[in-house]
Amino acid sequence: MQFWSNITRIASKIKEKCLSLIKPPDPLQGLKEQLQDINQMEDQYQEIKNKLDELSLESQETANLQNEDKEISKESENYQIAIKQVYSTLTKKQREFYKLLTEEEYNKVLAALKTPQYSRLKPGVWLNDEIINNFTKLLDFENGTVILNSFQFDLLIKADDNKFKRISQKAKIDQNTKQILAPFNQNNVHWYTFQIDFEQSVITIYDSMKRSNYSQLFNNLVEMAERIKNQEYELKVANCPQQSNSHDCGVFTLKNIWILSKYPQAKLQVYYDQSTIFYDRILICNSLLQQKI
Repeated sequence: MQFWSNITRIASKIKEKCLSLIKPPDPLQGLKEQLQDINQMEDQYQEIKNKLDELSLESQETANLQNEDKEISKESENYQIAIKQVYSTLTKKQREFYKLLTEEEYNKVLAALKTPQYSRLKPGVWLNDEIINNFTKLLDFENGTVILNSFQFDLLIKADDNKFKRISQKAKIDQNTKQILAPFNQNNVHWYTFQIDFEQSVITIYDSMKRSNYSQLFNNLVEMAERIKNQEYELKVANCPQQSNSHDCGVFTLKNIWILSKYPQAKLQVYYDQSTIFYDRILICNSLLQQKI
């Protein structure tokens, strides 16, 4: 009797142990599997949506580029027509400083004008020192001509003898220098040109918005010129092309320097006026893009 009692007790414990090891079925398992399938489908949907958005964005960008190309092409056509009309009226002397661009060059210029680097060359915009100095770098120094950038003049007039000598050497100013040309920035609001002609002993200011008082600038120019060649200098304010607005002074300044670098005694009115300035903006941009005049 004791034997069977023990067997029953052992069997009961084994049954309890077995039952504890058996995990009861989860009544929510089916729902969990469905939810997992739904999550996977949502992930797939989001992935497909992202790809479609990317394709849509690329398609829109392509359309924008195509529209921009059409606009540039139309602008190019309009510029070419306007410039050809101006070019047809130019004299032989004037055409030395103007040329007709190719369609490819026009397109590159008009695309460049839409960028921050060249946007100041668009009509109606004031030129900064970056445009001014980068263009003057491209001019050939002919016949003993030295072209200073917009910063070197200020450095020279403030320099002691040793520093003056170093800056002069760097700018290639020596006893063989025949003339110095430079853009001058007046209080960050106006550009004009000065010329020191050592052969003629003349210091000249070319201002496209001519005014009456240049005494301080002349004093500084005379002081600088005498440190290079100690001689008497005549002071002049030249009759030169005048601008009819408040934003083209930088273009006039570059045009003056370009012409005077080739012809120091040039009468500038012979070569250009306000009517050609939009043409000059295009040519300046083209020169900067090609890194040559």
